[in-house]
Amino acid sequence: MKNGYKWLLMVILILMNVDLHAQHCPFDGSYAIAIRIKQTGKGGRLPDFFLAEKEVSRKDTCRFNDRVDSTRFLSEKEVKAEMAEDPRSTRSRYLPERLKKDFNFLKGNRVVFLSMSQKDCMVERGNEYDLLPRHLVVRYSYDGRETEIVAPPESIYSLCGAGGSWKRIKPMEIQLP
Repeated sequence: MKNGYKWLLMVILILMNVDLHAQHCPFDGSYAIAIRIKQTGKGGRLPDFFLAEKEVSRKDTCRFNDRVDSTRFLSEKEVKAEMAEDPRSTRSRYLPERLKKDFNFLKGNRVVFLSMSQKDCMVERGNEYDLLPRHLVVRYSYDGRETEIVAPPESIYSLCGAGGSWKRIKPMEIQLP
């Protein structure tokens, strides 16, 4: 019977260890892209900025998100309001503490949070997936002109701690007349 207890104890310890290491980061698969708007003149109200996927022909179909819908960049105030509205979300529980520790990339900037399937097109290949980067753009309308700026892949940051400190997150600068 003594061996039975040792076996049971070992199984419990293994299961606890697996459970503890199951998710090492609350932001696994989460990404952010931030923009900073610079205005040279005495312009009026700033336009709304949207992150969208540029229309590209693709021979394969994305598995989870076929296309990324146009998503508006949020100000710091809007992100805080969204977190207050859903206090149980991962963002609401972990983002405020993380922002205290690292540079606040929201301060004076606008941000869009992305999931893994919004950042990359996941194409199924048997039991594996190929991750094809999406062609994301920042769109806005100012003085009656539609403008589209390519969001380079290096401006999309992983929020998981394994990606490094959030001090590395630098916003794309958008210059308005």
